[in-house]
Amino acid sequence: MHAFARWITFAFVLLALGLGALVAGYWHVALKPGLGDEAQHQANLMAQAQADRLAGALVLALTEARSQSLRDVVNELLSLKEKDSGRPFFSGVLIELAPEGNALDPALLQQGDTRCQHCLVAEVPLLDPRDFHLIGLARFFTTDQFLREHLRVFRRHLLIQAALGGVLLVAAWAGVLALMAQMQRQRDRRERAEQTTAWTQARYERLLNRLQGYFVYARSADGRLLFASDSVREVLGCEPQVFCSELERFLVDVSSAAAVFPLGAGHAQLSASSVVRVRNAWGQLRQLECTETLAVDAPNGTMVIEGVARDVSTQKELEASLLEAKERAESANRAKTALLANVSHELRTPMSSIIGLAKLLLQADIPPAQRDRANKIRAAAQSLLRILDDILAVSKMEAGRVRLEERDFMLDEVLEQIASFAAIRNREPLLDIAFAIGPGVPRHLRGDPVRLGQVLLNLTSNAIKFTPSGSVLLCIEQAARAPGRSEAVGQPDQRDRRSVRLKFALEDTGIGIASEDLQRLFQPFSQLDASASRTQGGTGLGLAISRHLVQLMGGDIEVESQPQGGSIFRFAAEFGLSQEEEQLSGPNWPEPVTRALIVSDRELTQALFGQSLNRFGLAVALATSSSEALAMLGDACRKERAFALVLIDARLADAQAAAVAARQMRQQPEIDPKPAVVLIGTLGAMQSDQAQTGDGLFDGLVTSAISNAALRGVLLCALDQALPQDREVSQLRAPVGQIPPGTRVLVADDHAVNREIAVDVLEGLGFEVTAAADGFEALACLGRERFDAVLIDIRMPGLDGFEVTERLRADPRLARLPVIALTAHGMIEGEHLCRGAGMSGLLSKPLDENELLKTLLPLLRHHDAKGPDDRRNDQAPAWAGTEADFHSQLTRAVPVIADYVAREQQADAIALAQRLKTAARLAGETQAAEALADLQRALVKSDPVVDPGSLLEPFMTRGSEMEQDRKVGG
Repeated sequence: MHAFARWITFAFVLLALGLGALVAGYWHVALKPGLGDEAQHQANLMAQAQADRLAGALVLALTEARSQSLRDVVNELLSLKEKDSGRPFFSGVLIELAPEGNALDPALLQQGDTRCQHCLVAEVPLLDPRDFHLIGLARFFTTDQFLREHLRVFRRHLLIQAALGGVLLVAAWAGVLALMAQMQRQRDRRERAEQTTAWTQARYERLLNRLQGYFVYARSADGRLLFASDSVREVLGCEPQVFCSELERFLVDVSSAAAVFPLGAGHAQLSASSVVRVRNAWGQLRQLECTETLAVDAPNGTMVIEGVARDVSTQKELEASLLEAKERAESANRAKTALLANVSHELRTPMSSIIGLAKLLLQADIPPAQRDRANKIRAAAQSLLRILDDILAVSKMEAGRVRLEERDFMLDEVLEQIASFAAIRNREPLLDIAFAIGPGVPRHLRGDPVRLGQVLLNLTSNAIKFTPSGSVLLCIEQAARAPGRSEAVGQPDQRDRRSVRLKFALEDTGIGIASEDLQRLFQPFSQLDASASRTQGGTGLGLAISRHLVQLMGGDIEVESQPQGGSIFRFAAEFGLSQEEEQLSGPNWPEPVTRALIVSDRELTQALFGQSLNRFGLAVALATSSSEALAMLGDACRKERAFALVLIDARLADAQAAAVAARQMRQQPEIDPKPAVVLIGTLGAMQSDQAQTGDGLFDGLVTSAISNAALRGVLLCALDQALPQDREVSQLRAPVGQIPPGTRVLVADDHAVNREIAVDVLEGLGFEVTAAADGFEALACLGRERFDAVLIDIRMPGLDGFEVTERLRADPRLARLPVIALTAHGMIEGEHLCRGAGMSGLLSKPLDENELLKTLLPLLRHHDAKGPDDRRNDQAPAWAGTEADFHSQLTRAVPVIADYVAREQQADAIALAQRLKTAARLAGETQAAEALADLQRALVKSDPVVDPGSLLEPFMTRGSEMEQDRKVGG
């Protein structure tokens, strides 16, 4: 490029020199001489024009001696001037006469400047105007100034034009150089692009050829391969040309090569992928994942299909092994779950028996030493039961099977369970456990009381375990709800009206937790101190379970703690509001009961009981000692404003101060009328406190861990002097009068001890009880006699509780008989499954009198109970059906099952299939029962392709034939 530019420059220089030489030559050879000739010609013309006048004047001068006229003519000629410049046109005139006429003065014949070297000389003959003969020769000397002026002007113009030409020539030279430079740059860019393209193509070819398990191909729409990369050698062990020309030889079971690829001939998609099975050069089966896209072939503009094939044989084998491992793991997990369920049942059943027998033993009149041992037996059994429940709960969490139930419950009942548990758990006389229920907290809620109680029990248990003295305070208050979107525009949120968010806080004064231990506080099987499991017991699962349950309730647990500074566990949970009317005030107080006195030197006790009594509508006064209380009681009686209730703290400064004060209140005559005196005890000293109430000094016993409903009940009993004896705190048994007389209950349980406990509990409540050892015996009893309710174990050999219930529901006379499931199972199947099987309720072993009555009494009120004289059942039970009856039921039930499956109501479909299976066994249809069992298993697995009609079609056809035969026979 540089050499070429130099040649171009050299050529332009030569061109400029040649142009200059041409201009100079043109000036000197053509233009300047031409201009001189033209000037001479013009001078000749001017001389000729003046020659006649000069000839006339000369004739006069010669003939008439009139020389003056000649002089005048010559002067006029010399006075002629150029029009533009004003210079004389003729600088001189010289007249030459013939010798014969040379008589004139020579000065007259030569005038002006005749020696001018730069003048133009024009010689003109002078002819006599008379006869036109030559009389002389005149030389006119014309100045060349005008010629020089013209020459300068022409030269200047010529130089300007030459300069313009030179400029144009330079511009052309520069333009040519710039154009050449641009062309060079374009060529350089093109060369670099070609190099880059070549390098990129080479790199991609190297990459494609070196890819492990990949190769690239191009094909036509009919499946004919046009190209395959070299890496096909590594994938299939053959040359690319061989693979393209003999494609059908490598495909497996494909008649058309086009049919095997992802994109078909119609090009309905722009890209697609699929797995193609091929055989390599050694005959081994390989799987290729082909991803194809449509493209345009540049040379001929036709559509081609480009693809990338990847060998996924190893991946598919790995996926198959992983799927198999996953299935094995799921199978092992199901086996573990089943094992845990069986272990739960096998362990919980004897534990329930131990707890139930201990409870029955405590209700008997036994010596104090034996009562203490029975309490310890029950406490140990409950501890084992809780450990087992924790392990099973974690297993359910891992399996994702923890679900919250939705039912109406009373918050007071949950708190009473916490108080009962704390009464058994707490053995520290210096530890006070208290409940603080904030104003506005509703009592009737809708949610899962079992899970809420489990969380509170776990937190309370930990607090008691690590708090040797001080207090454990459970606070419940209503959380402020952020305004919803509807409230922001001035409309009430209907959802918020039927729900409430409660905040729970459990605060203790125990040993506290270090900040570095808070992160692993909620990890399963984790305890902050290994010695804790030896000194305090526990599995380290309670807090992990609690956090999971709280998260299901829409919240999370937060912890604040410091070593030796106590701990605070907080969480919030969302609950619905029950449809029942809220009645916080409870029954009306007797008219004289308007004032109450609290005797305690502890601010917490004063605050808790003061708030509760204020909610009851009572005016509350406080006293910090027994002497102050006695003085206030006497002064109030004198002013006729006597206190109707006195609550005395058992933990006054003097251990005997409460008993002494109570005795003095009853003995001093100035205290009249006598108030009802209730002892505020502690859960850690229940035995001694109960002993004081048994001496008649106190009319009642309460603790700080008591709900408002239980407190109200104890205070009303104290006012009537009717405190139930031998009763645990806040456990008020329903009056026996609520049980209809002659109410008969059938108890079916294969475990003899549990059956005995259930019979004793029911008989103790006033029921008439019949016991059955298995499902068959239960059906026999129901076939012989009438019962008002059935309590049946859901897991029994032979006929379990579900199958017995299904047979009962098949009998129209027993369709509404209350059937309550009994279970000692830790992983409870759930109340919805029991109700899906037709049961009326669910109770856990060991039986609790309060739960039993709360579940059973409403069912008895809705059931049409028979009198004691209507106990026989002479008709055959409906479950003893014939074969034709079963097939008739099957024909009607199969469309219903199919409809349940279509609407994804699996529980209803499973329950109906279970009932049909039981009916098939009773009718002797073994094959139908097996088919129904297969259908039930498919429904449990949520098989998407299950078809009840196809599974049961042979038996439905058999039923139709039997129906037709019966019609013909009729």
